[in-house]
Amino acid sequence: MSDLGKRAVACKHWRWMPGMLLRNDWRIMWAYPSPTPSYALASISTHVKVYDHEMRGPLWLPDFSDPATLGCVRHVVVDVWGIVDWDLAQAGSTRWHFGFVTPEGEDFEFQGSTEAEALVAALEAALSSRFIEADLGHHCVGVVDVGSSSCS
Repeated sequence: MSDLGKRAVACKHWRWMPGMLLRNDWRIMWAYPSPTPSYALASISTHVKVYDHEMRGPLWLPDFSDPATLGCVRHVVVDVWGIVDWDLAQAGSTRWHFGFVTPEGEDFEFQGSTEAEALVAALEAALSSRFIEADLGHHCVGVVDVGSSSCS
């Protein structure tokens, strides 16, 4: 999961949100990512820390086993893509599917072996498809699987 966390925070559109749990057991209480980053974290033992820098690096990885963190990642993905109607489903015990139609009417589906993998794939693809399409002519359609690309 740490590789998945590294991939997630490396995404251009990644952002920390209140409620997210870090792998080091600190929960984000509030987050002001710009113009000067500022975050308040609370530990299980009720200690509070305030950081005034960007939370990137090996100590700052999301805990995808936490339901609140997954909900926040879902929110980021939905916000980045600008979608209103989406579907997240588990297919059997080994595949998750996250699908939606963009406001422009394009169908997308992302897959992963976990819910987090499907969501991170959607976050990564936001950069490689929708946001650079106008500049580079790239366009992703159909099913996008974790670790692969269907962009042409």
